[in-house]
Amino acid sequence: MKLQHFDTIIIGQGLAGTTLAWHLLRRKQSILVLDQENSVTCSKIAAGLITPITGMRLVISWRFRELLQTAEQFYRKIEQKTASRFYHQRGIIRLFSSQAEQDRFTKKLETQEFCDLVQQPISNFNHNLFSSLMGGFEMPAACQLHVSQYLAASRVNFQNRNYYQRADVNMNEDIILTANEVQIPKYGISATRLIFCQGAEDRNNPWFPQLKFKPAQGEILTLEIPESQETRIINHKSWLAPMPESKFAAGSTYEWDQLDSKPTENGKQEIVAKLKKFLRCPFQILDHRAAIRPALQDQKPIIGMHPKFKQVGIMNGLGSKGSLQAPWLAENFANYICEGKPIDSQVDLNQRYPA
Repeated sequence: MKLQHFDTIIIGQGLAGTTLAWHLLRRKQSILVLDQENSVTCSKIAAGLITPITGMRLVISWRFRELLQTAEQFYRKIEQKTASRFYHQRGIIRLFSSQAEQDRFTKKLETQEFCDLVQQPISNFNHNLFSSLMGGFEMPAACQLHVSQYLAASRVNFQNRNYYQRADVNMNEDIILTANEVQIPKYGISATRLIFCQGAEDRNNPWFPQLKFKPAQGEILTLEIPESQETRIINHKSWLAPMPESKFAAGSTYEWDQLDSKPTENGKQEIVAKLKKFLRCPFQILDHRAAIRPALQDQKPIIGMHPKFKQVGIMNGLGSKGSLQAPWLAENFANYICEGKPIDSQVDLNQRYPA
């Protein structure tokens, strides 16, 4: 049987695989994206927050300014191509949770480390809806990608051009390597290269056993808050983010032992308890989901081709900052695949995890 041949086959139509597909298509590659179409994945339930300053230490997100510019340009182009709207400049209100946090912010502000990324006082803050006993600050540059809408719009585009196929590829049994290509006879296809973009599923990938994953299960609630018209994201130990159809997402939890993508009562109560510390109005829980974040132990993503089998590559480890990082990573990887440009050393598979 003659196999249909492509330049690149991508396994996984999550945030990583979808974004890499777009970049390869822009470089005139023939591609095929394969996906199991699981109803719940980390990408599909992600709130898509793009946050300038994160964590209790108030650290600027890795390469934020560079990555934000790349992300905005990329998502706007895909919105045009798909006649969709899924990328929004939201702004984030960060409410202080302790005196130490407030003091830390003041010291960092004095050094002008992130003065271009913050604003005080918070504009048009509704004290009737939200409690802010210790004050806070605003991050106007923050954005939000409605990830599920981005994935859905991209999938329709890929399907219409025959670049997409539903498939369940067994990594141990279905993939055959020859001297010049990768074959998946089960689906009658072959390619010059195969790229794994399977998120948490790749922690069991037999082709990349050297990767050190640190997956964490996260739970997210979908809420209805009739009294709130706030369009910004609110952060106070947890976050509350606007979503389509006048709904809100709230989250999230971190669990390293239970990795089964099943929502728990403890997870729900943890989010609710944190919400009630700053949300003053009633809300109704409409949905409760859980998925596994595909993080690596050093909390940085990786891209690259296998050190021995040059036909096989991977893009993974995007974690909770995937919406910000995916366009820059995919562009870097596509430049390497199509033009031979070197991969950035901080994300290069073969420099971070040498064979």
